[in-house]
Amino acid sequence: MELVDTLCLTAILLSLLSTLVQRDSTRYTKMPPGPTPLPLIGNLLQVNDNNKKCSSCFSQLSETYGPVMTVYLGGLHLVVLVGYEAVHEALVQHADAFAGRPELPLFKMISKGFGRCFNLQQV
Repeated sequence: MELVDTLCLTAILLSLLSTLVQRDSTRYTKMPPGPTPLPLIGNLLQVNDNNKKCSSCFSQLSETYGPVMTVYLGGLHLVVLVGYEAVHEALVQHADAFAGRPELPLFKMISKGFGRCFNLQQV
């Protein structure tokens, strides 16, 4: 009897998990193609691969997915543009679609609402 209960519970959990994965995969169907994200962490393992610069990781991913791709960093989904042509087309020809920026609470706390400043020098 315990074996039957265990199998029923396992079947219920697997069906719930498959439903969640299927629902999550169809949530952003209008987004550009990109690497398949892992649950909770997204594509953090692919972007932070062996302490490479993000630009080299994105260049490598763009060979597979093209110059416009979607990358998931945790719960945040980002559209990444790689290359001059893709950035120029987005910012000049489709400026209205790319005008928004997400408000990140950590940066808002650090900058105290006065804007953003990043030091991109390699240490």
